[in-house]
Amino acid sequence: MSKFGRRKMKFSVSIIFLFFLLSCAKQENTSGINNDLYKEIIKYQKENPIDKSDSQFLSDEHFIYEVVILPPKYSNPEDKNYSVFITMSVFGIRDDLKKLCYGVYQNEFLQKTVIYDEANFIEKFVTVKKKENIETYVLKNSPIIDIIYPVRLYNIVDGKLLFIDEIKGNNHRK
Repeated sequence: MSKFGRRKMKFSVSIIFLFFLLSCAKQENTSGINNDLYKEIIKYQKENPIDKSDSQFLSDEHFIYEVVILPPKYSNPEDKNYSVFITMSVFGIRDDLKKLCYGVYQNEFLQKTVIYDEANFIEKFVTVKKKENIETYVLKNSPIIDIIYPVRLYNIVDGKLLFIDEIKGNNHRK
């Protein structure tokens, strides 16, 4: 093989390798939610998917993942940390809380997610404060249903989410 042929082959192999690396790269988080919270929501959604039989029984608007940001001392007077809860609601967005609601955040990996900010702390968690399609998920008549999804509890310590505990649900009862 000539010197020119080897260079051409090295160049071709380099291009193919570069293309392979780019195609294997992780998808960028374009949701508008910061990466730490985004990863925790995705993890929760993978472990607690919407049951297809439940979504056929109820309409699609009923199911929405929720993140709730609570101020310090919300449930414990000694607590000095902000808290974050992640869960799933089968009741859509509550009409009485929609003024505190941001979303609907969604992309090819993130399912419908809203953030309730009761602590005026939303800027720490999102790059885009959305108020889109909220009315679509506000239910006028909530169903009577006994599905309870797990609630993941976090504290915010030094700007990072620190997992505290999980309150179990009954969504995996089948």
